[in-house]
Amino acid sequence: MMEIKKEFTTLILILGLVVISEAAGLAPKKASNLVTLATTGGCLLPQLAVASQFTTRNLPDGSSVPFTIPNGQVLIVTDVDWTANSGAGNLPRTEQAILLLVTNTSITGLGENVATGITQAVGGSFHFTNGVVVAPNTSLCIGLTSNNTVAAFLQGYLASDK
Repeated sequence: MMEIKKEFTTLILILGLVVISEAAGLAPKKASNLVTLATTGGCLLPQLAVASQFTTRNLPDGSSVPFTIPNGQVLIVTDVDWTANSGAGNLPRTEQAILLLVTNTSITGLGENVATGITQAVGGSFHFTNGVVVAPNTSLCIGLTSNNTVAAFLQGYLASDK
């Protein structure tokens, strides 16, 4: 019985190492691959009342630059935090945010998040455990089903598109 338990533990350990080594292959290779993006551009989507595009990269020194995914690389999105602000209005209130990939030919929903609050600003988060791959020439947008403004930050990293 002791021998079976030992072999079972060894098998779990080996499987665990395989999973860790596969995940390690997807991790950022260096700190400069980490990306924080902010919504600053409009995203014209007739299906949503308000939509903003992630177009600005926030740099570690506090400055920001325009962002596009470089050719030969992909953006792996791990988290998105959003806040909707309505100003004065009825309380409590609920906001629905939708995260979308937009190309010239398609719109793909990545997730939907609903938040309810008792203040004029409510927000939520998207978390993608395995990451979502975004190719060059693809817009990443967040939209609201209301007419309120949305601000969002995206965290992820750049990886080689092998």
